[in-house]
Amino acid sequence: MTTARTDRAVREERRHRLGHALGVIAVSTGIILGVIAAEVYVSTLLAVLLGLLHPVAVTAALAARRDADGMRRFGKDEGALVAVTAVAALFACLAGTGAWHHLVLRSGTDVSAVVLQEKVERTGRGVVRSYTLLPRDGGAVPGGDLVPDSQRFKPGDTVTVRVDPAGRVAPELPGEADSPAPLLGFLGLNAAIGAAVLWTARKPRPPRPPGPARRRLTERARRARERLRGVTGWPFAAAAAVLSAAWLGLLQVARPDPTLTVMAAVAYFLVMGGFFGMFDDDKARNAYRARVVLLTVLVTAALGGLLLATT
Repeated sequence: MTTARTDRAVREERRHRLGHALGVIAVSTGIILGVIAAEVYVSTLLAVLLGLLHPVAVTAALAARRDADGMRRFGKDEGALVAVTAVAALFACLAGTGAWHHLVLRSGTDVSAVVLQEKVERTGRGVVRSYTLLPRDGGAVPGGDLVPDSQRFKPGDTVTVRVDPAGRVAPELPGEADSPAPLLGFLGLNAAIGAAVLWTARKPRPPRPPGPARRRLTERARRARERLRGVTGWPFAAAAAVLSAAWLGLLQVARPDPTLTVMAAVAYFLVMGGFFGMFDDDKARNAYRARVVLLTVLVTAALGGLLLATT
């Protein structure tokens, strides 16, 4: 009888963990699609703010997962999963935006145009070259300048580009517009996120006894955590303010490049989330720290939004 109940509990736990993992995957995919839609139809700022919800939502979903004994647990595996999925989601959003551009251009038309001007801009990813085009039959090229992946042109060259007559996306070279790479990247990254979430839903393995080196490292980490947990008051607030001010400086440098802007936003969230690891059993100190972290994040997010809005 006891064995039957144990087997039934194991099966129920497995079903619960699988169902919860599928829910996390659905939330992750939904937010990624929302970020792409915001980037395409609204603005980069809204896409960045919506993207910050991804690690928050995944953390909340994983923290709500219960084991067979009914206890909620959020351990190292879950923390690593949040970080990995946040990075993968960032690149999935970038790939998905490119795939949407290619989908629009697939129904576009090829236009022969003359290169009028080359523009060179230095960003965090290096030198970006764009080209102002003039159709050979007159008028203007819908969608703005051409930004090729690798090819270079000079004024007076004749090029064939794929354009969207409605001007919703920038023109591209036909070979680049037909490339399946962005779509494959988007699907592959989402599949990787799903695989990582499902991997954590497997039956937990029994812990292995740590070796001497692992015990020494664990003891050092425990002492470091104890020292950090003793930090409160103005040193805690000063540390949060200094990190936030440094991030605003980084955002000022990264804002010409949307990719670096999103990466900086994700990094700031992860760093500020690390402050919650300093909480201890003192409820009064924890309440003060939580207020400091939340207020700092809100003020910094507002300043960062104003900074991005001025671009």
